[in-house]
Amino acid sequence: MDEMWNRSDSILSLALDSGRFKPLVDEKIVTEIIDRELDSTSGLLEFTMGGCSTKAEFLRKGGKTNCVGYSDLFAARCNSDFEKKGLGKRCEAVPYIAELHVFGFNIHQLFSNPFWKDHDVVLVMNHTNREFILVDPTLYDYSGIGIVKQR
Repeated sequence: MDEMWNRSDSILSLALDSGRFKPLVDEKIVTEIIDRELDSTSGLLEFTMGGCSTKAEFLRKGGKTNCVGYSDLFAARCNSDFEKKGLGKRCEAVPYIAELHVFGFNIHQLFSNPFWKDHDVVLVMNHTNREFILVDPTLYDYSGIGIVKQR
């Protein structure tokens, strides 16, 4: 994987975006995969702040998890679909650590519990032209908003 896309200690700042981004690689199939897997992930998982698994291989049939598990399962399901559609060499979904801002306000400042220090999302990337879409499967489960934008 390209160094530019490696998950690191840096944190993306995200803002809610109710609109849609232009389709990645101008391919409707990528947007359809994202929409389908947001629905699937939401249907399989239930959010918890308690002890839970966060690995896709343990969540494939469902269960309780946090934003890390939501992002890991969503990314794994998207990557599987990309492979099946012949997009595996061009498109990749990768969990990424971020912060969530609502109306310009960093909501993580509201909480003292370390659980809320950051938030995992997924970068859906096109390695050919470096376009990407930021997807928040946890937020989608709660609010129906799945596409977010970098702040």
